[in-house]
Amino acid sequence: MNTLLLAIITSIMVGLICGAVGPHALVRRISLLGDMISHAILPGVILGFLLSEERNLWVIFLTSSAVSLFAIWLLNLLNQVTKLKTDTSMGLILGGFFGIGVMLISYGDWSSKLAGVDNFLFGQMSNLSLTDTYSITIAAVLVLSLTWIFQRPLLVTSFDPSFAINLGYSSFLINLVFYSLVTLAIVISVQCIGVILVSSLLIIPATTAHLLTDSMKKLTLISIGIALVSSLIGVLGSWFFTSIPAGPLVTITASLIFILSTIFSPHHGWLKSFRAKRVQNSLIEGHHALKWLYKKKESPLFSELPKAFQKTLQELEKLEQIIQKEGQVLLTSKGKEAAEQLIRKHRLWETYLTEQLGYPSDHVHADADKIEHLLLDHEVEEIAKILAYPKHDPHGQPIPASSTPSLSPSTATGNSTSTQGQLS
Repeated sequence: MNTLLLAIITSIMVGLICGAVGPHALVRRISLLGDMISHAILPGVILGFLLSEERNLWVIFLTSSAVSLFAIWLLNLLNQVTKLKTDTSMGLILGGFFGIGVMLISYGDWSSKLAGVDNFLFGQMSNLSLTDTYSITIAAVLVLSLTWIFQRPLLVTSFDPSFAINLGYSSFLINLVFYSLVTLAIVISVQCIGVILVSSLLIIPATTAHLLTDSMKKLTLISIGIALVSSLIGVLGSWFFTSIPAGPLVTITASLIFILSTIFSPHHGWLKSFRAKRVQNSLIEGHHALKWLYKKKESPLFSELPKAFQKTLQELEKLEQIIQKEGQVLLTSKGKEAAEQLIRKHRLWETYLTEQLGYPSDHVHADADKIEHLLLDHEVEEIAKILAYPKHDPHGQPIPASSTPSLSPSTATGNSTSTQGQLS
């Protein structure tokens, strides 16, 4: 079979398993676990080379899995018997096991038996045989099947371990399945991506998918898609640029997709946040302009407005809150009402801070200036009710009446009297 076709099939398998298992590591907030296992796996890979005369991939799978599970057991042991944080323990195991692996590679007497082990450090698709592809495919199908079968228990255990126990799930068994899946995903992918970079394909696609959706089902599907695209591009790039291993290209591709998602994500993207910030700033400047115009005794000329306010006039005109006539800027009835309600929010909040929270009256203006843009109408009326509908703020300034007649104190009293009359 064509070597490129074998590499493409293998890359698809690797993308599927890493994309499917990665989200579970992400929701458990132990993304560093993949990095720890991928580095701790190196002694297992070397042991597999030493035990198999013809580089039997199943033997390497077995020894690598055994060493990885031992590393996980050691991690849990360190967490139980020491006061070290989990990430610190992971760092210790990562460095220790990887150091042992490098030391074993450097041992001169084993150089003949370890021929080809370098491919497991950075990944090398071009050296895959038909047997390797069969082995990786069978192992990948096993991992995908287990991930699908245990999907619900894995999710429940990740989000609420106590609830999972109440449902009858064994926490120990589900955690064992999870760690086994992560281990197998890394063991299977290590020859293609490399020991050093394999964890990136486990974590980056899942992290990228999280920027695009909050649904676990969609997150998994998107993660698989990104991992597949990254793997295929990495393999094809490595095929046409033979001097570059597949692992770095896969990682770079996944990282570029992550960067694009960080910028353009419809939910958490930088571009959306930037636009939302601009809209918010424009709204606040519009509010300030309305209050400034309201407090002016005479309608000012356009040239007399502060430059920051001049930029918001177009939006205020669209809202029919101002009109420009013969060079002057005039508030409409809508604009006056909006300005009065902003002042009402500001002065009510100042009153609330001084009367209910004990703030000095000369320390409340800045806080009220921020909160007046955020308070909703029903929240304002709740504050007014708590304060017994005050007429003046702490500085003696009058508080405008509510623009909603049904929420004014007189109307509320009238409604109450009417209701009592009906009941009697």
